[in-house]
Order: sequence, then structure tokens, then C-alpha cells
Amino acid sequence: MSPSISVITPVYNGEPFIERCYWSLNQQTVKDWEWVVVDDGSTDNTRTLLHQLNVRDSRIRLFRSTTNRGMGVARTRALSEARARWMVVSDIDDLSFPWRLERTIEAMTRGYDFACSLVVVADPAMRILGVRDFENPLYSERIVTFTHPSLACSTELARRIGYSPELSTVHQIGEDKRIIMTLAARHKGYYHRAPLVIHQPSVGSLRRAISS
Repeated sequence: MSPSISVITPVYNGEPFIERCYWSLNQQTVKDWEWVVVDDGSTDNTRTLLHQLNVRDSRIRLFRSTTNRGMGVARTRALSEARARWMVVSDIDDLSFPWRLERTIEAMTRGYDFACSLVVVADPAMRILGVRDFENPLYSERIVTFTHPSLACSTELARRIGYSPELSTVHQIGEDKRIIMTLAARHKGYYHRAPLVIHQPSVGSLRRAISS
């Protein structure tokens, strides 16, 4: 029987965040989820910690690349392995509010193609810096984009649009642009006007998060 939600997580050397990310999932009001984790060739203790969690919780499904191929490739693999009707993005160093999956299922049952929310931005010490709102990047009232860590979506639709590993630059920024723009421009989205995610960007992308 398929789970209600597939939570997809690419991870590379995410040892400090694994237990915290799993804790965040366990706080969800919805318990019928699967956690699809793709270890993108980690060289730290990531693989061992994930295996230990998997022994305790069969909802965790682990996949591994022997080399580091980039976040876009890892996300694509996770999408291909997801079994639920909808998937939720959850990077290893981000946290979800306990009702995030519940709001996602509400959007799904109301006939939306995707759901997103405002995003709390925190620095590496988890000090709250502010909240990222939705944006009109093309100065069009019709196209409203969102921050990728808040994305929940029809799994099949996400597979059709896909990620773009070739657009990755420093810190893998760019591989998510196509899916964000395509969903915003062509599909029916539920824009939750409150935060559902705490995003902890890498040091390299923190300035961009602050400026936006």
C-alpha cells in the first residue's frame, strides 16, 4: 500500500543534520509518510546514521550513489523512487512545521497541482533572519514563484517537469529553477500565506536568501 506522502531528501555529507531532519518528520501530524533519501556519495558518517535510522523505522527508504553527482541528479533519483501520489521537498538541513504534511494533503484533496508556503530563513547557527515571501519575477500578476524548500507537488507532475542538473552552479543553485517556473506559470497552486518550513541555506547562498 502506498504512503500518503513521499518526502524526498538528497544528502551529501549531512551527518550533523540527519537526526534533526528525522525528528522533524516524526513531529508531523500525518504519520503515513515515506522518507526517500538519496545519499549522493557522502564521505562522512551519513550512510551509517541513515542505516541505523532505517533499522528502527521502515518508512525510511535509502538509495546511494557511489560518487557525488550533484543535488539535481540526487533529487531526480529520489523522485523516481517515490511511491506516493504527492511528494514533499525536504532538504537535510531544513525543518518542517508539524502541520506541513497535513496542509499538503489538504491541497491535494482540493484539486491543486502543487502547494508552497512562506519560508523562514535561518543562519547556520539557527538564528532567524526573516521570512521569504512569494515573488513576481517577471512582473506578471499571473506568475507568482516561491522558495523551492517549501514545494509539495504531484509526484507524476514533478517527474514530467524534472530538475535541471546542468543548471547547477556554486552550491548547486539553479537545478530547481525550471520546476518552480513551470509550476508557477502553467499549473494550479495553493499558496499558503504562512511559513511551513525553516530553511537553513548554506553560507554561500545565505546572502542571496537575505537579499530576497
